[in-house]
Amino acid sequence: MATAAPRKRRSNLKEDLLKAAEKRINEGGIGALSLRKLAKDTGVTTMATYHHFANKEALLVQIAINGFAKLSKMMITDCSDDATPAENVKAIMRGYFKFALENPYVYHLMFGQEIQGKPTIPDFKEAASNSFYLMANTLKKHLDADGLKVDADAVGMSFWGTLHGLVCLVTDGTILYKSRSEEKLDHLIEQAMKGLFYIN
Repeated sequence: MATAAPRKRRSNLKEDLLKAAEKRINEGGIGALSLRKLAKDTGVTTMATYHHFANKEALLVQIAINGFAKLSKMMITDCSDDATPAENVKAIMRGYFKFALENPYVYHLMFGQEIQGKPTIPDFKEAASNSFYLMANTLKKHLDADGLKVDADAVGMSFWGTLHGLVCLVTDGTILYKSRSEEKLDHLIEQAMKGLFYIN
């Protein structure tokens, strides 16, 4: 009697699992995600998912880490060496908003409490820090160009706090933003910059 050939392990299974997990989270929140459902989505056994993620929390950590990498990429997409520092600050703010509005559940996972001990996870700390200093250093360059010598960490925290607060107000529905138009987004960014830089 012939024996069944062993099933080949998919070389890109981890990537497929992450894509499917992000899709589930963005469509239905973290509650819609489980390793069992993920295995079904990707056509593998539940046991196969454990080769890459010890549990659901480990999967969430990696999704959050990937989220910061994507956030950083979107923030610098429209930045240019030929642009003024102020224009690059606006570009970063637009990219930040775009990521958060397109990936609301992943965004809240990155900053929420679902992942226990995430501030001490080295890869998570590095990913979050990279995003932070990308924003902070761009902001410092803008202020330096205006003759203001500032500490990148201090202004970076203000900058990130402003962006995060606005995103939460929009995604939670406190600020009505139904049209999601570029014009409305630019207006929000202009107002935020006025408050951030004390522009009259």
